[in-house]
Amino acid sequence: MLLTEPPLPGGAAEPAAAITAHPAPVPPDSLYLRGTVHTATGEQQPGLHLAFRRLGLAAQTDSNGEFFFAIPLRRAGRITKDELLLTHPNCGQYRKAVNLFAAGPIHIMVCESSPVGVECSAEDIFGKERARRLRQEARRSRSRP
Repeated sequence: MLLTEPPLPGGAAEPAAAITAHPAPVPPDSLYLRGTVHTATGEQQPGLHLAFRRLGLAAQTDSNGEFFFAIPLRRAGRITKDELLLTHPNCGQYRKAVNLFAAGPIHIMVCESSPVGVECSAEDIFGKERARRLRQEARRSRSRP
């Protein structure tokens, strides 16, 4: 049965406009982040451990060098930026600042796989400018009493 509007002057009733229900948007309960870890030549890096420093969440890259995080929105809303830590068996630890609400996947480029026992330099991991600043900070901290 269709609802009708009250009668118009003159006694004719007009059908009511169709009512459509639009469900209220339900916010998702998690923020989903994905990304890849690869070398400069595009070689995928499977089996690497990644962790967000402040969020305390960890993941591991799959056979294609891809990773996936499901971050509860309660936590992501309080921490909008975090540092993603990556442990590479041959090159050490990488750090990447991540805006949790940025669009698109996270790409991390690591140094070429080197033989076990051979370490990469800070420049290989952080780039020349960041490595220079790290060396300066290390010198300053050693010179302080």
